Order: sequence, then C-alpha cells, then structure tokens
Amino acid sequence: MTTDNRSASCVVVPNIPLANGQFEGFGLVAVEAAAAGGIVLAANCGGLAEAVIDGQTGHLLEPANGPEWLARIKDIARWDEDRRRVWIAQSVAAVEARFRWPKVAAATVAAYGVDRD
Repeated sequence: MTTDNRSASCVVVPNIPLANGQFEGFGLVAVEAAAAGGIVLAANCGGLAEAVIDGQTGHLLEPANGPEWLARIKDIARWDEDRRRVWIAQSVAAVEARFRWPKVAAATVAAYGVDRD
C-alpha cells in the first residue's frame, strides 16, 4: 500500500456531509496515506478536517465541489519530481510530528484527565 500511495498522482479521500448529521469519525485513512508518502486530497468535513493538516499533510477541499477537486488533481498531476519529493518529505515529517502513536496516546490521556503515575 505504501508504494501505491507514493506512486499515485494523489490519494483522493472524499466525503459528503449527510442531512442526518452523521460524518466520518477521524479519517485515519488520510493520515496513513500521508505517512506512506501519498499526496492527500480530502473533503473538508467531519473527522477529515482534523486528520489532514491543510497545506502540510494534504489539501482540504469543499465537499461536492467537483470543479475544485478537478482543478487540484490537475495541478498536482503537473508537479515535477522535485516538487513531489519535497512535498512528500515535508508531509511525512508533519505526520510524524503530530500523529505518532505515543503523542496521540499522551494527548488522549490528558484529554481524559488521567494521571499516568
């Protein structure tokens, strides 16, 4: 999967808000794709808005805005290898800094107010 994410022009993670209020919980697939070297395009809704650091680990786009998604896909398809390499390196570093499991676990413990000692 890592090779697939890295070699794809981009990894598209769409989502559309539902009238009943249900939404994607966190969007771990977007984090995993960015960590694997994918250039992530994700819907700016639900948990994806928390899972993608816009402009760093991916790009957040408005749900159901086909022209915006198409324009971003075409833009990324024109990136040269150097731009892709720089983006991927920065994206992977940003994922590592924010979403490594020890950091996520510590933030979860702190959110619940649990004393780890």
